[in-house]
Amino acid sequence: TIEPITIDMDTKNESLDTQIQTLKRVELEELSIDKSQKSIQKASASYIPQVALASCYGKNYGIDDTFNEQQHETIWQVGVNAKWNIFNFGKTTATVELAKISKLKAKVKKEQTVLELEKLKTHAQSEIELNFSKYKTNQKQLLLAKESAKIEQVRYDNDASTLNDLLLAKSKEKLILSKLIQSKYDYQKSRFYLDYLLEKGVEGE
Repeated sequence: TIEPITIDMDTKNESLDTQIQTLKRVELEELSIDKSQKSIQKASASYIPQVALASCYGKNYGIDDTFNEQQHETIWQVGVNAKWNIFNFGKTTATVELAKISKLKAKVKKEQTVLELEKLKTHAQSEIELNFSKYKTNQKQLLLAKESAKIEQVRYDNDASTLNDLLLAKSKEKLILSKLIQSKYDYQKSRFYLDYLLEKGVEGE
C-alpha cells in the first residue's frame, strides 16, 4: 500500500534574499569583501604621518663636593619621531587602487553567487511543486485503475469479458502504480536537493 506523502512548503513564502544571504557560501564572499576593505584602510594609512613617542629616564650618580657625599639626579629624556612618506613615486596610490579593485571584484563575485543561488533555489522550488502535482495526479489515477481492475475481475468471473481484458486492466494498474512510486521518489529527491542548496542539516549549524 502506498501511503500518502505530505508536503512541507514552509519555505515557499519566505524571503528568498534573506535565506540566500545567510548561507555559508555567501558569508564567505562577504568575508572577502571585509578583507579587501581592511586592505584599503591599511594602504590608505600610508597617507597619514606616522608619529612615535619614546621616553626613558635614568639616574646620574656622583660625589657632592659641598657635602662630600654621594648624590644622584634623575634624568628624563623624551623624543618624538615623525615619519611621512610625501614622495614615494605613487606607490601608495597604486596600492590603494589595487585594494579597491580587489574589493570591487569580491563584491561582484558575491552578487554573482547570490544570483546563481537564487536561480537554483527558484528552479528547485518549481521542481518540488511539479513533482508533488504529478504524485497527486498519479494517486488519483491509481484509484481509478484499481476500480477498473475490480470491475474487469467481476466481469471476467461472470464470463462478461475475456482474460485479455482483465490482464490489460491489471497491467494499467501496475503501470500507474509504478508512475506513482517514481513521482514520489522524484518529489523526495527534489526536496533533498533544496535542503542541500539551503545548507540544511550541514554539520555545525
